[in-house]
Amino acid sequence: MGVISGPVRLLHTTALLVLLCAWALPCRANLLLLHSDSAGSPAAACVLQGMQQALDAHGVHTDILQYHLGADRNDSEEHFDDMAEALARLLKEHPIQGVTCDGDAALAVLQRYRASLFGTIPATFCNVDHFEPRMGRDGNCTGLTTEPGVAPLLETMLALHPEARTVVVFTDHTPESYEIRHAAQEVFSRHMDRMQLVLPGFEAGREAGLDKKQVVRIARNMPADGLVLLARLTRDGNGSFIDQPELARTMAASCPVPVYVLHEADMAAGTAGGYVTNEKEQGRMAAQALLALMQGHSLSEFPVTSLPRQWRFHKAPLQKAGADLAALPPNALVDGKQQQTATTWFPLPPGMAALGGVLIGLLAVLLMRKRPRNRQ
Repeated sequence: MGVISGPVRLLHTTALLVLLCAWALPCRANLLLLHSDSAGSPAAACVLQGMQQALDAHGVHTDILQYHLGADRNDSEEHFDDMAEALARLLKEHPIQGVTCDGDAALAVLQRYRASLFGTIPATFCNVDHFEPRMGRDGNCTGLTTEPGVAPLLETMLALHPEARTVVVFTDHTPESYEIRHAAQEVFSRHMDRMQLVLPGFEAGREAGLDKKQVVRIARNMPADGLVLLARLTRDGNGSFIDQPELARTMAASCPVPVYVLHEADMAAGTAGGYVTNEKEQGRMAAQALLALMQGHSLSEFPVTSLPRQWRFHKAPLQKAGADLAALPPNALVDGKQQQTATTWFPLPPGMAALGGVLIGLLAVLLMRKRPRNRQ
């Protein structure tokens, strides 16, 4: 099962929505929303909102049972075995008709314990960063992946701020953060002649992480030629929960240089922008696909889809930092408005177009009058 992208992806998404409008959906269903991270995650709350929105839109009254795997604190096999045993006991008391997996760890649990925990019930997933076709086969499921965002965002940050010399990327101990740091290092290997990459709490020989106060202090003391990417910071070095959207607001208000993000929930008013994923939309579309499968439609009708990220920016922080606005990506949203993209032709205003038409008409008349008459 491959991943659909580009125009084909949009076609499949549109077809899915059209089909759903025609289906008679069950009036009652008990569903499981299996989260990768611990309880309290703002991203998990957005997924739940999107899922509930889809169910309400189709008149499905449901009890959504949520279960958090806590992969942001412990991603060992022993931990997942323990969580699976606890989940099995929970599902005996609360039988379900469908499951949606939120994130990579939840999808991995679905793959590993498909037969013992979930049997043959329909399953979908969302917010999966690292998908391989075997995952869909092993989990007998379909869903939505997330486009890579770190590398495109870092390259765009450097284009917007050509005078920048230091980029600080904040991450935590989660597996997702490991991938983020790896992607950031790959990008900066191409800019080593002029740029310095800093990974606070994860410098060579020191991987203790940071607490929230340290993060805010580093942001407040950024050099004038610096940039900040708040990539993923849901746990501090001691394992305590961090409200990342709240941290984004604090950093945006106190950091003297632009702050960029990867999640729409982190787009505080003072952030410069980001290449963001919409967790709520992911949850909504995963729920729609799940309802379709529960009606007996086959997985082949709903191939795995990569939901595109969106470029979003705030103009005031960009202007304050002297950003090169000409380097904004095509079709970016700036303060919620679509930016015009460069074209190879330039349409005239209506008045000029009308004047042009009159001039062309007069020229044609003059040419006809000057045409020599045929001799009799």
